Order: sequence, then C-alpha cells, then structure tokens
Amino acid sequence: MLTLKITGDDGFDETIVAQPRDILLFERTTKVSFYALESSLSMAHVYKIAFFAFKRTYPELAPAKVTELEEGYDVLLVPGDDEDDEDPTRGEA
Repeated sequence: MLTLKITGDDGFDETIVAQPRDILLFERTTKVSFYALESSLSMAHVYKIAFFAFKRTYPELAPAKVTELEEGYDVLLVPGDDEDDEDPTRGEA
C-alpha cells in the first residue's frame, strides 16, 4: 500500500503504512478511486489517507480532524523499495 512518514510539531515521528481499509475510507469519503490516484495524487489526498492510517495505528495520538493533521504535521510519501529490485531478465555476471 502506501508508506507515509508523519512528523508532528509535538515531536511525533513515525512511519505508518496505509492499509486497504484506510484506502477504502478515503475512497468512500472523497469518491476518488485508489487507481485514479496514480494520475492525480495531490497532497490533499496524501493527508486524507494519512489521517485514516494515523487514526487506525495510533488512535490515542491521532488528531480528531484532518485539518488538525494539516496544521500540525508534515506527511511525506516514502518511496517503495520495489524500485531497487533486481531485473529478473538480466543474467548474472
């Protein structure tokens, strides 16, 4: 899914993985499909997904509203490590 680095003004600093249920909540509340995100991913989308993942992972620490997340936290997408995978068609030297 999506790996997100969340850093808060309050010292919170964790990497969270958005699970399918977080993406489902995002889709239901925004009417934007996960597959449509590939061509139109915005920071507003990233923060909304992060909000659901944060609430699920750290319910006692998560902000109550998306706007609180936007005002007090930085959210960055962490690139996947699939880019580093070796090409299976390339022969070994």
